Amino acid sequence: MNHSLLQQALDASNNGIVITDARLPDNPIIYVNAAFEQMTGYPSRETVGRNCRFLQGKDHRQRELERLRQTNRQLKEMATHDPLTGIFNRRFFKDMYKRDWRIALRAKTRISVIMLDIDFFKGYNDTYGHQAGDSCLQQVAGVLRESLRRAGDIVARYGGEEFIVVLNTVSADEAMQSAEFMRKRISALKIPHSASGVAKYVTVSCGLSSVIPDKKLAPETLIRQADTALYTAKESGRNRVDHIR
Repeated sequence: MNHSLLQQALDASNNGIVITDARLPDNPIIYVNAAFEQMTGYPSRETVGRNCRFLQGKDHRQRELERLRQTNRQLKEMATHDPLTGIFNRRFFKDMYKRDWRIALRAKTRISVIMLDIDFFKGYNDTYGHQAGDSCLQQVAGVLRESLRRAGDIVARYGGEEFIVVLNTVSADEAMQSAEFMRKRISALKIPHSASGVAKYVTVSCGLSSVIPDKKLAPETLIRQADTALYTAKESGRNRVDHIR
């Protein structure tokens, strides 16, 4: 084993790493990396030679570190989630989508994108007010989040009243069924919408695109195709799902 290379990998890791020596009494710590120091506030010189149990202490530093960790969690939440709906924001979605595309390309598995838009949402806001509009967005986002059945699936707020969903390793027919399921569940909320041109309640239009990636296809193509399908759904009467295969 190349110990120098291993040392570099440990030092560069974003995860906190602790190594102890089980051959010695009380399993003393013999190594911590920079990520550990940043996470805990304990520099290597105060850590090496001690047992890990000291990290369970409730001293002043531990309480301060817990407050710092909580603040960091909140900042991370703000950076990755939409503050109104609680689902992923567009910026973080793009990072997750690129990751999922690379995985699907490497594994030769299918990836599907569903774009959803609340029908006549401007009219909803004009009729019921922006506070009701915010509540509507939150309810729709909640339904979409609850509709995801696999841990790797993603839902994000993509624009004002537009949402985007990524489904991994499902067939095109299963993706279509999922889109229809989401559309029907949102209709089943029965949120009154007197300004809608298609129903008495809030509805959504959906565009779906599904593909097994290859190197000739850019990741953005799938999103553009889903957006085109969404446009077709709107032009065809709204409150429906259209699909580009």
